[in-house]
Amino acid sequence: MIRVFLLILLPVLVPTIVYLIWMFRQRQKAKTEGLPLDQAPSLATAPWPVLIASSALLLAGGIVIFLFIDDRASPGRVYIPPMIENGEIVPGRHVPAGEAEPDKVFD
Repeated sequence: MIRVFLLILLPVLVPTIVYLIWMFRQRQKAKTEGLPLDQAPSLATAPWPVLIASSALLLAGGIVIFLFIDDRASPGRVYIPPMIENGEIVPGRHVPAGEAEPDKVFD
């Protein structure tokens, strides 16, 4: 679940959240200075293409970084699927090929 948050939700939401904070502060500043609010930034005038593009770039960057730091499926490792042992569910995992029991390996 944390992987979904870090790889998908966070990169997509950060640019929009940053813009919303900036917009709120600019509107508050306009109120305190007595400027009309129609000249302050709003959701209707938001730079949506820029927000979407920056979200996509952050998402792609996160996925690329994850591919380089995730070594679970690297060569020389095999996948052992989830199984029940002694009445408990053992989650699936990748282990070095020499440590895997042949009857539990899923290639």
